[in-house]
Amino acid sequence: MTRSLDILGAGVIGLSIAWRAAQRGRSVRVWDRSVGAPSQPGASASWVAGGMLAPFSEAWPGHEPLLRLGADSLARWPAFAAELGANSPDGTVLAAQGTLVVGATAADLAALAPGLESARGAGLDSRRSARAELREIEPGLAADVRGGWILPQEPAADNRALLAALAAAARGAGVEFVAQSPAQLPDSGADDLVVAVGAAAPALLPGLPVRPVKGEILRLAASSRTAPPPKRTIRALVRGRHVYLVPRRDGVVVGATELEGDARAGVSAQAIVELLSDALAILPGLADYELVEACAGFRPVTPDRCPLLGWTSRPATGPRSAGRCLVATGHGRDGMLLAPLTADLAVALLDNEQVSEQDQEALRAMDPARFPYG
Repeated sequence: MTRSLDILGAGVIGLSIAWRAAQRGRSVRVWDRSVGAPSQPGASASWVAGGMLAPFSEAWPGHEPLLRLGADSLARWPAFAAELGANSPDGTVLAAQGTLVVGATAADLAALAPGLESARGAGLDSRRSARAELREIEPGLAADVRGGWILPQEPAADNRALLAALAAAARGAGVEFVAQSPAQLPDSGADDLVVAVGAAAPALLPGLPVRPVKGEILRLAASSRTAPPPKRTIRALVRGRHVYLVPRRDGVVVGATELEGDARAGVSAQAIVELLSDALAILPGLADYELVEACAGFRPVTPDRCPLLGWTSRPATGPRSAGRCLVATGHGRDGMLLAPLTADLAVALLDNEQVSEQDQEALRAMDPARFPYG
């Protein structure tokens, strides 16, 4: 008999699990109020994401479990992207191959070094490069950038192309989409339930150790009169402030704000000024681009920055499953990166499947039981 599965949330995590579960023969429904209108304010942190697949350039001493999870998932991304490419008009969901990490000043370079050094133990192969070499491969870099590192193994996804491709692939596998808020659902009646609503998860599972952290991005559009977008993601530290510039076919996504305790849905004027100022300090040619969008989303963040993936004994408020409840949230800045790993492990849990020792280690790192929640 076909087992039924209800998934709450149509962000990158919910869609990835839905697709993989349907491929295994599950009868899957995805519930999300923003189905068909993903651009509405607060609809999905995935809609706002820069799309960086960056376990190494975001590494920092003390966060080794998250680094290992990211490196594991990054290794799964080539096959994941290739399979989804058939559902994308451009034949790919990737936006860039490779990353540059640069410092605007000598102090910025020194501040970046510990994180990159800590990533070497997880397989990072990078080297420090002078500004001349960096400008040779990305000519648009400012002449006074002090130097940085080349990370060819870190690509970037086009987040919105990825979401569209995942939705198309899921529909092709038989997934049903329901445009309704999970909080307003009756009992689902499904054999299993997956809560993948990101920062909204504590509203369905009270006490879940996830908090919303606001992130703001700008989208800049190129034209025939402007310099072309960079070919690689550029992550920079500019006088102590982080900024990232992720290419798109028609422009650049600029971001990196991380605001605790800010519940406003909009983007502040200060964020726009600082993001533009720092972006122009790294790529001066962006001054001629058009600012076409400023938007914010709320990343779901756990106390130790590792996501939550595992069974919970607490029933969700609102939609209740006839069977078990799996929580899949708390991916913070790494939802795009961790989607392949999370989906693989989620369907293994749903099917009570034996997994490798490496996957067991990943599940332990993400187990909700590591917090006093239940």
